[in-house]
Amino acid sequence: MIEVMEQEGLHPPEFVLEGGCFVVTLRSTPIYSSETMRWLRQFEGIGLTRNQVRLLAYAHEHGDRFTSRAYQKLVGVDLYTASRDIKDLIRKGIVRLTKKGGRVYELLPRPRPLTQPLPDELQKCIAYLPEQGYLTNSVVCKILGINRIKASRLLREWTILGFLRKSGKGRWTHYYVTPAAYESLSTFYESPSSKTDRKDDDS
Repeated sequence: MIEVMEQEGLHPPEFVLEGGCFVVTLRSTPIYSSETMRWLRQFEGIGLTRNQVRLLAYAHEHGDRFTSRAYQKLVGVDLYTASRDIKDLIRKGIVRLTKKGGRVYELLPRPRPLTQPLPDELQKCIAYLPEQGYLTNSVVCKILGINRIKASRLLREWTILGFLRKSGKGRWTHYYVTPAAYESLSTFYESPSSKTDRKDDDS
């Protein structure tokens, strides 16, 4: 019930115990505008929590910007949880800090959907993505067992294709996996079990 209400952009149901009776209140008043609801559909299928979706809707309706404090107040979470959720949005290439060391975050332009599967090497890098949420030349070298020159070439190619977003320069260069890459991964990648099932069906 809660998930369906929020998916439709409505206030979540309220549950109250009054005089020995359990009362459920369902409100038909939308939280977001119809335009915001349409805008939010682009983030379906990339593993966002309900709180993260609420944050994106809030940012979209407030100049595409927000702060951690605003997020904490919006959904009632502590600083640690807010920091974790925002870092996840950064890792997925949805938001970024407006300036280094600042406190204001902004929404990034949504990339166009990709029409090709992710290279096997990049799939492996995503599977072993470090906790900090981005790839570097040395990380790719370690995961794939290749030299820095080849790693640099792969990172450049993946960025041109739209699979990665480059940030920083020189030794501080980081590469974030884009939301479109995650969508491409879920669209084109089949697990071994699904392939086996399909083979059994064909036989």
